[in-house]
Amino acid sequence: MRGVDRVVRPYPRASGRPLVFGHRGASARAPENTLASFQLAQVEGADGIELDVMVCGSGEVVVCHDVWLDRLAGVHVNVLETSLSELRALHVAAHMPAWHDTAQIPTLEEVLETVPSLCVNIELKEDRWRDGGLAQKVADIVKELRAEDRVVISSFNPLELARARLASPTLPQGFLYEQGGPFWAQGTLIGPLALAQAVHPEHVLLDAMRVRAWHAAGFAVWTWTVDELARAHTLASWGVDGIITNTPREVLKSLAG
Repeated sequence: MRGVDRVVRPYPRASGRPLVFGHRGASARAPENTLASFQLAQVEGADGIELDVMVCGSGEVVVCHDVWLDRLAGVHVNVLETSLSELRALHVAAHMPAWHDTAQIPTLEEVLETVPSLCVNIELKEDRWRDGGLAQKVADIVKELRAEDRVVISSFNPLELARARLASPTLPQGFLYEQGGPFWAQGTLIGPLALAQAVHPEHVLLDAMRVRAWHAAGFAVWTWTVDELARAHTLASWGVDGIITNTPREVLKSLAG
């Protein structure tokens, strides 16, 4: 890991409080992973946004969490097998019935261009042996748009992080893990082996001692998905470096109070 640190860009950090990232944008008030949600997170003062990417059927990198669109669009459509033009025709706000404006699946390029002042945590949504070129395509897009200084790569899949390291050796990486995941994927072993600079655990897995241990090992700690304000304060008191939330406005206001 130490050999990689010399060339990887520094992990984003703030002074005085954790960075606050909008989870799929400001997704408590706008359809997740849409331009409207990311723009709202920016308006609410978020330091950055977290989003999910995959390669659609026509080869573009699209921003979407679910492979199947039943929840988001009310239709049984597989993003990996569907062209961008077909995806554009779908309204992806079925999970938010009160939303009546247009809600489309955007491309990664569109998001990076829409919120040029925000840091962007790009989660690579790929758990297969072959990734359809996802890691390389993301690296190419980030480079083309000169967004290297504001992008962080994350994934639950250490193989995908390895692909991303080969494709973009200077981009900082965070290893995601969650409650109920296999023991080997709880971060203690895989974080260092994946050459990540940070761990991104589900917030219920953290306590003060674990945060101190990760920091002592040289890792930044970003955690998700934190909407309860008392929990955000507790995590901040433990020194976490980033909080990912569906409600960036409320968390920022509470941390500032």
